[in-house]
Amino acid sequence: MVYLGALRTDDGGIHGELARRIGAASADFRELSKVWRHSSLGRARQLETFNATIVSKLVYGLSTAWLNTSARRRLN
Repeated sequence: MVYLGALRTDDGGIHGELARRIGAASADFRELSKVWRHSSLGRARQLETFNATIVSKLVYGLSTAWLNTSARRRLN
């Protein structure tokens, strides 16, 4: 079942979805890093951009998910 944009399993976990999101966020971060290397953005603006694009995409809808200890560690 898809709930708030995340695929849920019958036990309420989102193990596969979490792996997919981490992979997508890593790919997006690599692309964003290329842009940062060729720009004169300050550290504060880079952090704002990171939080707005990468972190928000990664954690959207996870507040309703049941995450065990290992999943929380992976997310952190």
